[in-house]
Amino acid sequence: FLDRNCRVLTSDGRPENVSLLREKFSAQANVEVRRIDLDQPIIACIADHELFDIVYCYGILYHLGRPDEALRFMAAHCSGMLLLELCVSFGDNVAVNVVAEDQSDPSQALTGSGCRPTRRWVVSQLETLFEHVYVTKSQPWHEQFPVDWSPAAAAAWPSGRLSRAVFVASRRPLDSSMLLSELPITQAR
Repeated sequence: FLDRNCRVLTSDGRPENVSLLREKFSAQANVEVRRIDLDQPIIACIADHELFDIVYCYGILYHLGRPDEALRFMAAHCSGMLLLELCVSFGDNVAVNVVAEDQSDPSQALTGSGCRPTRRWVVSQLETLFEHVYVTKSQPWHEQFPVDWSPAAAAAWPSGRLSRAVFVASRRPLDSSMLLSELPITQAR
């Protein structure tokens, strides 16, 4: 986004991380840094009328105990598309799967409560908030991005290894052969 000269708002829920972000981007006139706790988005410092063309939410949602509220907040401020990557659980059911995280670790949940929702939960939430919801046809080439979501693959998935997925939600239809409107059992690399 910065290479394309976009105006960027970046955020974090921890004051110490916000300070680091402000220091890092202090010379960038097109970058604004705000403290936003997505577990309590109702008190976020974003005005109701502020809309963003793209909301980029990679590696955040699964560090929240109330991801549904965060998704509603992001959708309310998104005029174009939401790009979402997160840790998910295997299974075809609709479940949020709340988990404990180390609150003292600055890379983990601010409240000590995170989640590992199923892909079906993510899609069902996004479908209530956006007109068009997609998953990627392929997964990134990384051990935490499975390409087989079958029950057999879930049973064989190494214990303790995170599993991740990518979603795209949009206000307008997106015509791309790299996006699927249905959850696949298998994906490519």
